[in-house]
Amino acid sequence: MKQNPINAVILDLDGTIYLGNQLIKGADDAIAALRQSGKRVVFLTNKPIDSPETYANKLVRMGISADPQDIITSVRLTIEYLNSQYPSGRIYAVAETYLRVQLEEAGFIAALCPEETDVVVLSLDRDVTYDKLLFAFEAVKAGSAIVATNPDMICPTDTGDIIDAGAWIASIEKLLGRSIDDVIGKPSHRCAEMALSVLGCEAGEALMVGDRLETDIRMAVATGMRSALVLSGVTNRDNIARSDIQPDYVWESVADLPEALALR
Repeated sequence: MKQNPINAVILDLDGTIYLGNQLIKGADDAIAALRQSGKRVVFLTNKPIDSPETYANKLVRMGISADPQDIITSVRLTIEYLNSQYPSGRIYAVAETYLRVQLEEAGFIAALCPEETDVVVLSLDRDVTYDKLLFAFEAVKAGSAIVATNPDMICPTDTGDIIDAGAWIASIEKLLGRSIDDVIGKPSHRCAEMALSVLGCEAGEALMVGDRLETDIRMAVATGMRSALVLSGVTNRDNIARSDIQPDYVWESVADLPEALALR
């Protein structure tokens, strides 16, 4: 069956466009080629520690034109989800400053004890402590819901991997003996739907480019997008061979995109 042409591209950031503060070679040229060919572009990140303005400014410093409206983060998705499911809820967030401030500005009250918590939010937190995880565990035992901004176990940087929210999810699930209630960012359907809405296109017209099988590629496969896995981040060819999640394309990096899509 003939496929629709690719009219829009969703790009992951960490491990796909850059590693830490280091641009992946050729990423700037690849994005320029996409735009010159008339493809719509949006950046989609599970990383919940910075604002769209911060990510856009970082891309601009690396030579990539970007506006805050080009960036979709798991924080934006999480706040929209909480507003729809738990309006005015009392929230306990295992999270860094940016997410906690955004929750406060959105009108949520920070829970002060486990018994009065409506929702626990697990997120990337480089200052996680025993007491934070104990509070989250006790809150859920007392009846709180529990969700996560993203399921990533690690986040790649130019100085090595950092432990991500997936580690807190795994520990809490082991303690509870069950899965947490929801994951908001990639690979969720709501994440794909927001990206497609921003792009103004159908799933069959979109290509998802990322470095993770379990989030980027899983989301694309589940929602009918085409997918390209880049090997510049956390995934290698052995991982692909062992996985039941298979991308449409495998590239060494996003620098291969223009030739693969016949943009030049």
